[in-house]
Amino acid sequence: STDYQSQTRRARIDASSPSPSRASQPSRSSNVSMVQANTPPASPNDPDRLPKSKSKRSLSPGQSISGSNSKISRIAGVSHDSPTPITHRALSSPSSSSAPTPSALPPSKTPAVDEAELSKSFSELERRAEQQRPRWEIALDCARQAAALSNDDMLAEGRREAARRYAPDEVDHFFPEPPSVTRLTRLADRSGEEEAIAIALDAFAALSSTCRTALMDKLKEAKAAGDRDLTRRLGRRANALYTLATRARALDAPVRTRLTLSIRRVAAFRAACSIRPISPSSAALSRLLTNVPPTRAGYDRVLDFYRFSDAARHSFGRAYGGPQFFTDIKRNVAVLRATRGEADSNCVYNDYAVSGENAPGLNLDGSEGPFEAIACEDGLGEHYLRDHDAEYKLVTEFCARHLNMRRRGVVCTDYRGRITLWSKKPLCASCSDVFYQQLGRVLPRATLEVRVDDSSPGHTP
Repeated sequence: STDYQSQTRRARIDASSPSPSRASQPSRSSNVSMVQANTPPASPNDPDRLPKSKSKRSLSPGQSISGSNSKISRIAGVSHDSPTPITHRALSSPSSSSAPTPSALPPSKTPAVDEAELSKSFSELERRAEQQRPRWEIALDCARQAAALSNDDMLAEGRREAARRYAPDEVDHFFPEPPSVTRLTRLADRSGEEEAIAIALDAFAALSSTCRTALMDKLKEAKAAGDRDLTRRLGRRANALYTLATRARALDAPVRTRLTLSIRRVAAFRAACSIRPISPSSAALSRLLTNVPPTRAGYDRVLDFYRFSDAARHSFGRAYGGPQFFTDIKRNVAVLRATRGEADSNCVYNDYAVSGENAPGLNLDGSEGPFEAIACEDGLGEHYLRDHDAEYKLVTEFCARHLNMRRRGVVCTDYRGRITLWSKKPLCASCSDVFYQQLGRVLPRATLEVRVDDSSPGHTP
């Protein structure tokens, strides 16, 4: 009776064992591995994903690759007994074992990846990161020092900067951006070399994910075939790939930490700011914004006057409400100065304008002027008549109001002097034609000069 029960129990166990039709179904542990394999690695460009220093898998960014020689050997498929690397192609080689092997199963659709080359790529990335690490650490320390200031400290910085730039009776009307906020805004962007390394890390993460996915497919096949030795070897290599990807993500950890810190601190400062009212008196505006030089300093003077003002009332584009921070200026800003003769001290006209209708600065009254604007595309591909561009408004106002040239075709030969136009953005086709061609015809004895954000030399037609 005991023998009969034992035989019956063995028969039930054999009946419940996986059949050949079930061989392709992974076990529960295989499912876990599949989930890990199909989970894409975090992009190193994500500033919100900071390195976790307490993680058991995380290694310090400065740790040498020699600290994990055993893992690197497994990744490259190199055993201590044989120096021959084992790649995906080697896995498909015939086996002398009588048991079914992955080589007898259908090949994986995942393209083969040379794991030895992957290890070499990591070494190159680690070398590049080590060369940049001193700069990254200095920039991170700078961001931490600026972020440690309170909102009141930052505002006090702005007031000190206003006292340095402007006269005592003007300080209360101008609000320069606090230097710490300016520094954090600059540190919130990657440099060219940092961006290049981040792109290389993205490519490495994608390659390591492809390689690990291929290994996990082979691992499933080995488990289904019952090859324990191959299963252990593939599992170790897959784990080593995961460790390598984790170390790669930590290579530019100082940069990602700096980006996150800078972005969050600037956002917190701006969220705490309130709208600053501006006096509607035109006399006050003309007094405070007279003698605006056609330079970047003059442009900064205009922005300092409108900073923290209501963006809904004084629109520079993009922002349509709340305090004005000039994070993204859509509308162009231009400054025009005209002199009698070549001496800058003999100024006869000076004003600024912002592109658009009812914009800050100069706005035309709609009457006919001496120039004709044309319709053309802007940088975003929009096509419209450019008779509200800042450059057009300034040139029209100067000729119509100060030289009494209110109709088209009128030529003034009495004016001799220099007309300097500063523009934040390059001139469009319409403004270029108005300034160089049309203005040159009606003022034949004038010297015309255009400056574009002080980054390029003046252009003299």
